[in-house]
Amino acid sequence: MMQAIVQSQYGPAPEDVLRLAEVARPTIGDDEILVRVHASSVDRGTWHLMTGLPYLIRAIGFGLRRPKAPNPGRSLSGTVDSVGGNVTEFGPGDEVYGSCDGSFAEYAVVPAGQLARMPANVSFEEAATVPISAVAALQAVRDNGRVQTGQKVLIIGALFAVIFGFFAVVFTGEYPETARGFLVNAYRYALRGEAYVGLLTDRYPPFTLAA
Repeated sequence: MMQAIVQSQYGPAPEDVLRLAEVARPTIGDDEILVRVHASSVDRGTWHLMTGLPYLIRAIGFGLRRPKAPNPGRSLSGTVDSVGGNVTEFGPGDEVYGSCDGSFAEYAVVPAGQLARMPANVSFEEAATVPISAVAALQAVRDNGRVQTGQKVLIIGALFAVIFGFFAVVFTGEYPETARGFLVNAYRYALRGEAYVGLLTDRYPPFTLAA
C-alpha cells in the first residue's frame, strides 16, 4: 500500500476534489519503471484535468461526468525502485525525472522512454518542474516555430511557467533578472527513439536553437 492524492469528481477548488488516501502500490510491466517519488509539480494541464475545463477535456476521453484517472499528477522526480524485464538503461537507486500519469503519490509507474537521469547540480524540486512545461516550450519555439538564431520572438506571459512562458524565454536566450536562480536552460531530444530530458543552470551559455 501507499499514500496518494486521489480525485473522484471535477472541481476548481483542490481542497474540495483532492484528498489523501491509501491505495495499492502499482505494479510495472516489462517496459516500465517504478519510481519512488521525491517531488512533483503542477502545470496548467494538471489544473485542466482537475477541473474538467474546458469541457472539451472531458469529451476527448478524460471522463464526461468524473475523471477517468484518479490522480491528476503528470511530472515527477525521484529514485528508481524497480524496473521491468526489458529495461536496461536504469536500475534501482538511480535518480531520475520525467513524465507519467499519477505522479501525486509515493510511487508512480513510468514508461522507460519518458525518464532521464537527473543532473548532479539539480535538486529533485527543480527537476520536477521540467518535463511538462519545458518540453511544451521547446516544442513551440524549436519544433513548431522553427526559431533560428538571430530572430526575435514575442512571448506573452514570459515570466510564468504555469504554461511555459518562462522556459520559452530561456530557449530564446534571454535572462530576465527576476528569473535568476531558477532553471535557465532545458532541452529535450530524441535518441534511438528514447526521450532524453536535460537541463543546465545559469552558469552555462544560452541554448542554441540552430544547433
